[in-house]
Amino acid sequence: MSAEDLPQLSQHGYTFGGWYSGSTKIEAGHRLTAPLSLTAQWTPVKYTVSYSTERGSAPADKPYAYNTTLGTAGLPRLTATGYTHTGWQVEGKTAAADYVVTKAVTLTATWTPNTNTRYMVRHHQQNVTGEGYALGDTEAKTGTTDATTAAAAKSYTGFTAKGITQKTIAPDGSTVVDVYYDRKIITLTINLDGGSTTTALNNGVLSGRYGAPVSLVAPTKSGWHFTGWNTSGGTLPTTFTESRTYKALWSRAGVSVTVAPVSDIEVRQHTDGTTVTLTADAGYTSYQWKVDGVVQEGKNSHVLQLDTSSWVTGTYEVFLLVQDGGLYKSASLRITK
Repeated sequence: MSAEDLPQLSQHGYTFGGWYSGSTKIEAGHRLTAPLSLTAQWTPVKYTVSYSTERGSAPADKPYAYNTTLGTAGLPRLTATGYTHTGWQVEGKTAAADYVVTKAVTLTATWTPNTNTRYMVRHHQQNVTGEGYALGDTEAKTGTTDATTAAAAKSYTGFTAKGITQKTIAPDGSTVVDVYYDRKIITLTINLDGGSTTTALNNGVLSGRYGAPVSLVAPTKSGWHFTGWNTSGGTLPTTFTESRTYKALWSRAGVSVTVAPVSDIEVRQHTDGTTVTLTADAGYTSYQWKVDGVVQEGKNSHVLQLDTSSWVTGTYEVFLLVQDGGLYKSASLRITK
């Protein structure tokens, strides 16, 4: 047989392997001695299926014979921190297990961002000196990978939150958002009532950051004794906590009255020369006044008036005990002459 008797064939997806009679390949030059039936033999071409992914690790390329399906083995599941692998696409369309390979193709992985990716919010409060911030609370929050954080300021007494810079949520949970809080400026309006102090005031105002210590040199006033401030304890607050007005209280020189800070009821005092009038709130069940431990008989109202003209120079302790239903309250005062 000549070469013309054994034509070369072609078919997409296959390689022509020659002509066979049964299992015997017939070549050009074969001597024909009897009628012969020839069958063309074909071998499927193998095409490469490649894998592409933006995340995780791409599988190695795989060869597939023409006209075979990918199967589940051809669509491996991938993993990547912060994302869920949702499948594969080929030429912009979803690739399923029954996809038939007819040429070399590239499969592209598709991903969905996780909605429970962790991030942290840290809250920093300004130091009382105004220099730097100290870490306070921390919050563990979750959000969608690659989305923007939703950090929110907390409410802290005496502090004002600064602007928050939100961030993109990293897939590995490493995102941290820092929130900073400045201390409020508290103002104490000081009414010296004609007196003066060596502490520098700004138009009668003493100011400081919330929580900072309050320091004011006791005022003086010619011909008068400073007896304290118009508070239940007669003192200023030890730290800046709220803005309010404080008035200095005075008694004529010769007699002064101070209220002990431990007092739990308010006693107002008035001095006129050597006469001292002490006034507690009305409405209690009973009142008992003592001077240096001696009960003031017949003086069981909320007002105690004392004539100190005959008192010798020194300090006298005044104690008030009141009954409020089944409870008792007290106040301690000191008279100095």
